[in-house]
Amino acid sequence: MSCMPYGSVTRVWVWTAKCKMNVIKDNFGNKTSPGINGKAQECFLALQDEDLSYEECQTWISWLDENPDHQVAYDKVAVLWETLGRIDPKSLRLDIEVEDSEVKAAQFSKVLSLDPVRRTTLTDVIRLLNLRAARRYVPVSFAVIVLFVMGIFHFNSGGLEGLTHQGEVFETKVAATRALALSDGTTVRLAGDTRIETDYSSKERRVNIVRGKAFFEVSKNADRPFIVHAASGEAKALGTKFEVNIMSQFIAVTVEEGLVQVLGTREIVDTASAGSLHKTIIGKGERVSYSKEGRLRLVEKVNLDNVLAWRNGSLVLNRQSLAEVIEEVNRYSLKQIQYRPDEIAGMTISGTIHLSQIDDWLKGLEKGYPLKVDAVSPNMVLITRQVLP
Repeated sequence: MSCMPYGSVTRVWVWTAKCKMNVIKDNFGNKTSPGINGKAQECFLALQDEDLSYEECQTWISWLDENPDHQVAYDKVAVLWETLGRIDPKSLRLDIEVEDSEVKAAQFSKVLSLDPVRRTTLTDVIRLLNLRAARRYVPVSFAVIVLFVMGIFHFNSGGLEGLTHQGEVFETKVAATRALALSDGTTVRLAGDTRIETDYSSKERRVNIVRGKAFFEVSKNADRPFIVHAASGEAKALGTKFEVNIMSQFIAVTVEEGLVQVLGTREIVDTASAGSLHKTIIGKGERVSYSKEGRLRLVEKVNLDNVLAWRNGSLVLNRQSLAEVIEEVNRYSLKQIQYRPDEIAGMTISGTIHLSQIDDWLKGLEKGYPLKVDAVSPNMVLITRQVLP
């Protein structure tokens, strides 16, 4: 797993920054405590670590899920970090030569849009830091002032409201696929007859799959979680490659790289511990599906080459339900395939379907299975069970 978008040097600075921020807060009479806010800081920083183990990642995700307040605190850390990312130290020219505390406060206030109360507090702290620096003959660094700005905003969403949302709609017609890039750098491959809608904000990146199937290669940004919503569930990525496939009876999430947390709105079933979970984490080569009502099923190992073959123009099948295969094929066939469910119930199929040769596959069905394929109109075929003499 690699969740870290900033690099190892930044990670060391961030951990140092957290310690310094606690010192600054203590100087103003605020005793630090390992409460939810502090824990959210630790969680945010931990998820930047490229060496974070699967177990550690799962522990932090569990902590986020056990209480809605945990996620709220985490989101505020992420938004704050993004806000601080807009500061350019060179443009602000914050160094020991600028002795006027009000000047420094004004510079920061302009960048961060501080209200008068916060600006006054910032002026006071810069004055204090200047005094401490003078005694120790140490310049007031940009980083130290940023640490106090973090203290001013410490888990307070005031001043960070008005976050804009960006929404776009992308879709494909039947028999068409499409590759595209979203505004954050995430790339998406849409299967035939697919529609997705994006809803991006400063806090998170949300994509809603209205219908069809899509493969995502997510641009890593721990500050803004990438969440794909489909029917009554969602998949939350931590910098990864994964597919979400909406079928008529279920939704399947398959991971090619990284980790994805899948949440359903109902309790997990098909397990001896039914009723204990409504979410799970899957990794490379794993798939989990959930019903339209949000009931999760067991995680299963899959052959990625087979599952993702559609990106190269094929469907590779291994004892797959014929009804599900027809549903998939209909995304790429200009002739819609109809059937009577009771006549093909329980039938499975194996082999490879070349999506540019669907007519040939339909002809093969009649040879290999007790089925009859009839063209009932120029745009529709009907599969029925053949009555043998």
